Amino acid sequence: LLQIKRAGYNQSPYVKEFGISVSENFERIGGLVLDAPSLEYKSRMQPATVRPMRGVWNAKEFYASSALKKWIILCLNDRTQEDELINFSRLMQTTGKELGMVIDNPPAPKRMYPPGRDTREIEEFLRTMKKENVQLVLVVISDNPRFKDCYSKVKQTAEQNVGVLTQCLKARTMQRMNPATCKNILLKVNSKLNGTNHCIASDS
Repeated sequence: LLQIKRAGYNQSPYVKEFGISVSENFERIGGLVLDAPSLEYKSRMQPATVRPMRGVWNAKEFYASSALKKWIILCLNDRTQEDELINFSRLMQTTGKELGMVIDNPPAPKRMYPPGRDTREIEEFLRTMKKENVQLVLVVISDNPRFKDCYSKVKQTAEQNVGVLTQCLKARTMQRMNPATCKNILLKVNSKLNGTNHCIASDS
Protein backbone atom coordinates (compact mmCIF):
# COMPACT_ATOMS: atom_id res chain seq x y z
CA LEU A 1 0.00 0.00 0.00
CA LEU A 2 2.87 2.37 0.80
CA GLN A 3 4.27 1.93 -2.72
CA ILE A 4 0.87 2.70 -4.25
CA LYS A 5 0.68 5.95 -2.28
CA ARG A 6 4.25 6.84 -3.27
CA ALA A 7 3.45 6.24 -6.95
CA GLY A 8 0.87 9.06 -6.81
CA TYR A 9 -1.15 7.81 -9.75
CA ASN A 10 -3.94 10.33 -9.12
CA GLN A 11 -1.50 13.23 -9.49
CA SER A 12 -0.55 12.12 -13.01
CA PRO A 13 -1.87 14.49 -15.72
CA TYR A 14 -2.47 11.50 -17.98
CA VAL A 15 -4.67 9.77 -15.38
CA LYS A 16 -6.60 13.01 -14.85
CA GLU A 17 -7.00 13.52 -18.59
CA PHE A 18 -8.80 10.17 -18.91
CA GLY A 19 -11.00 10.97 -15.90
CA ILE A 20 -10.01 7.96 -13.84
CA SER A 21 -8.63 7.50 -10.34
CA VAL A 22 -6.72 4.76 -8.56
CA SER A 23 -7.69 3.86 -5.00
CA GLU A 24 -4.84 3.83 -2.51
CA ASN A 25 -6.46 0.94 -0.59
CA PHE A 26 -7.02 -2.66 -1.61
CA GLU A 27 -10.62 -3.74 -2.15
CA ARG A 28 -12.01 -5.93 0.61
CA ILE A 29 -14.14 -8.90 -0.39
CA GLY A 30 -15.71 -11.75 1.51
CA GLY A 31 -13.95 -15.12 1.47
CA LEU A 32 -14.49 -18.68 2.61
CA VAL A 33 -11.86 -21.06 3.94
CA LEU A 34 -12.84 -24.62 3.05
CA ASP A 35 -12.10 -27.45 5.45
CA ALA A 36 -9.54 -29.95 4.21
CA PRO A 37 -11.16 -33.21 3.04
CA SER A 38 -10.75 -36.27 5.23
CA LEU A 39 -8.37 -38.96 3.98
CA GLU A 40 -9.27 -42.63 4.13
CA TYR A 41 -6.77 -45.37 4.98
CA LYS A 42 -7.10 -49.12 5.17
CA SER A 43 -8.33 -50.71 8.38
CA ARG A 44 -9.09 -54.31 9.28
CA MET A 45 -12.39 -53.41 10.96
CA GLN A 46 -13.57 -50.22 9.20
CA PRO A 47 -11.90 -47.52 7.09
CA ALA A 48 -9.64 -45.26 9.16
CA THR A 49 -10.10 -41.58 8.37
CA VAL A 50 -7.71 -38.74 9.09
CA ARG A 51 -8.38 -35.02 8.78
CA PRO A 52 -5.31 -32.94 7.81
CA MET A 53 -4.65 -29.86 9.92
CA ARG A 54 -2.77 -27.05 8.17
CA GLY A 55 -1.51 -29.45 5.54
CA VAL A 56 -0.12 -31.94 8.08
CA TRP A 57 -1.41 -35.36 9.06
CA ASN A 58 -0.19 -38.70 10.35
CA ALA A 59 -0.36 -41.45 7.73
CA LYS A 60 -2.06 -44.71 8.67
CA GLU A 61 -1.99 -48.13 7.02
CA PHE A 62 -1.87 -47.65 3.25
CA TYR A 63 -5.15 -47.98 1.39
CA ALA A 64 -3.45 -50.39 -1.03
CA SER A 65 0.19 -51.23 -0.42
CA SER A 66 2.75 -52.71 -2.79
CA ALA A 67 5.29 -55.23 -1.52
CA LEU A 68 8.95 -54.28 -1.81
CA LYS A 69 10.61 -57.66 -2.30
CA LYS A 70 13.84 -56.77 -4.12
CA TRP A 71 15.63 -53.53 -3.34
CA ILE A 72 19.11 -52.30 -2.54
CA ILE A 73 20.82 -49.22 -1.09
CA LEU A 74 23.42 -47.51 -3.27
CA CYS A 75 25.54 -45.09 -1.25
CA LEU A 76 27.35 -42.33 -3.14
CA ASN A 77 28.51 -40.52 -0.03
CA ASP A 78 31.79 -41.56 1.60
CA ARG A 79 30.90 -40.02 4.98
CA THR A 80 27.76 -42.08 5.50
CA GLN A 81 28.58 -44.85 7.97
CA GLU A 82 27.77 -48.49 7.30
CA ASP A 83 25.71 -48.79 10.48
CA GLU A 84 23.57 -45.83 9.36
CA LEU A 85 22.68 -47.70 6.17
CA ILE A 86 21.93 -50.94 8.00
CA ASN A 87 19.82 -49.19 10.65
CA PHE A 88 17.92 -47.41 7.89
CA SER A 89 17.11 -50.68 6.11
CA ARG A 90 15.73 -52.04 9.39
CA LEU A 91 13.71 -48.88 9.97
CA MET A 92 12.26 -49.22 6.46
CA GLN A 93 11.03 -52.70 7.34
CA THR A 94 9.51 -51.81 10.73
CA THR A 95 7.88 -48.61 9.41
CA GLY A 96 6.64 -50.50 6.36
CA LYS A 97 4.98 -53.05 8.64
CA GLU A 98 3.24 -50.20 10.48
CA LEU A 99 1.91 -48.93 7.13
CA GLY A 100 0.84 -52.40 5.98
CA MET A 101 3.69 -52.65 3.47
CA VAL A 102 5.77 -55.83 3.19
CA ILE A 103 9.46 -54.95 2.82
CA ASP A 104 12.01 -57.73 2.56
CA ASN A 105 15.55 -57.54 3.89
CA PRO A 106 17.89 -56.00 1.27
CA PRO A 107 21.40 -57.25 0.43
CA ALA A 108 24.45 -55.42 1.77
CA PRO A 109 24.59 -51.76 0.65
CA LYS A 110 26.67 -50.97 -2.42
CA ARG A 111 29.17 -48.09 -2.26
CA MET A 112 30.43 -46.01 -5.16
CA TYR A 113 32.09 -42.68 -5.68
CA PRO A 114 29.68 -39.86 -6.66
CA PRO A 115 29.41 -39.49 -10.46
CA GLY A 116 31.44 -36.77 -12.12
CA ARG A 117 31.44 -36.60 -15.88
CA ASP A 118 31.76 -40.38 -16.14
CA THR A 119 28.63 -42.26 -15.03
CA ARG A 120 29.57 -45.60 -16.62
CA GLU A 121 30.21 -47.41 -13.32
CA ILE A 122 26.82 -46.43 -11.93
CA GLU A 123 25.09 -47.26 -15.20
CA GLU A 124 26.72 -50.70 -15.28
CA PHE A 125 25.58 -51.38 -11.70
CA LEU A 126 22.02 -50.23 -12.46
CA ARG A 127 21.85 -52.41 -15.57
CA THR A 128 22.85 -55.38 -13.41
CA MET A 129 20.08 -54.49 -10.96
CA LYS A 130 17.59 -54.36 -13.81
CA LYS A 131 18.62 -57.81 -15.00
CA GLU A 132 18.10 -59.09 -11.45
CA ASN A 133 14.59 -57.56 -11.41
CA VAL A 134 15.34 -55.20 -8.53
CA GLN A 135 12.23 -53.09 -7.92
CA LEU A 136 13.93 -50.10 -6.33
CA VAL A 137 17.43 -48.70 -5.84
CA LEU A 138 17.53 -46.34 -2.89
CA VAL A 139 20.38 -43.90 -3.57
CA VAL A 140 22.15 -41.85 -0.89
CA ILE A 141 23.52 -38.83 -2.74
CA SER A 142 26.41 -36.64 -1.62
CA ASP A 143 25.96 -33.21 0.00
CA ASN A 144 29.39 -32.13 -1.23
CA PRO A 145 29.04 -28.98 -3.42
CA ARG A 146 31.51 -30.59 -5.83
CA PHE A 147 28.77 -33.09 -6.71
CA LYS A 148 25.81 -30.70 -6.85
CA ASP A 149 24.49 -32.36 -10.01
CA CYS A 150 24.68 -35.86 -8.45
CA TYR A 151 20.87 -36.13 -8.22
CA SER A 152 20.22 -35.20 -11.84
CA LYS A 153 22.89 -37.58 -13.11
CA VAL A 154 21.55 -40.48 -11.04
CA LYS A 155 18.00 -39.85 -12.22
CA GLN A 156 18.98 -39.51 -15.86
CA THR A 157 21.14 -42.63 -15.78
CA ALA A 158 18.66 -44.77 -13.84
CA GLU A 159 15.29 -43.78 -15.21
CA GLN A 160 16.11 -42.49 -18.67
CA ASN A 161 19.08 -44.59 -19.82
CA VAL A 162 18.50 -47.84 -17.91
CA GLY A 163 14.88 -47.95 -16.77
CA VAL A 164 15.31 -48.67 -13.06
CA LEU A 165 13.21 -47.08 -10.35
CA THR A 166 15.13 -44.99 -7.79
CA GLN A 167 14.44 -43.08 -4.60
CA CYS A 168 17.15 -40.54 -3.76
CA LEU A 169 18.03 -39.35 -0.26
CA LYS A 170 20.49 -36.64 0.67
CA ALA A 171 23.31 -37.72 2.98
CA ARG A 172 22.20 -35.29 5.70
CA THR A 173 18.69 -36.77 5.59
CA MET A 174 20.16 -40.20 6.17
CA GLN A 175 22.23 -38.82 9.06
CA ARG A 176 19.09 -37.44 10.75
CA MET A 177 16.86 -40.40 9.90
CA ASN A 178 13.86 -41.02 12.17
CA PRO A 179 10.52 -42.88 11.90
CA ALA A 180 8.60 -39.80 10.68
CA THR A 181 11.09 -39.17 7.86
CA CYS A 182 11.08 -42.86 6.96
CA LYS A 183 7.29 -42.78 6.78
CA ASN A 184 7.46 -39.87 4.33
CA ILE A 185 9.94 -41.81 2.20
CA LEU A 186 7.62 -44.81 2.11
CA LEU A 187 4.74 -42.59 0.97
CA LYS A 188 6.82 -41.89 -2.15
CA VAL A 189 8.03 -45.46 -2.54
CA ASN A 190 4.55 -47.00 -2.32
CA SER A 191 3.27 -44.56 -4.95
CA LYS A 192 6.21 -45.35 -7.26
CA LEU A 193 5.38 -49.05 -6.93
CA ASN A 194 1.79 -48.30 -8.04
CA GLY A 195 0.34 -48.56 -4.55
CA THR A 196 -2.35 -46.22 -3.19
CA ASN A 197 -1.42 -44.38 -0.02
CA HIS A 198 -4.90 -43.05 0.77
CA CYS A 199 -8.05 -41.80 -0.91
CA ILE A 200 -10.58 -39.06 -0.24
CA ALA A 201 -13.05 -40.22 2.38
CA SER A 202 -16.61 -40.77 1.16
CA ASP A 203 -18.01 -38.22 3.64
CA SER A 204 -15.92 -35.53 1.92
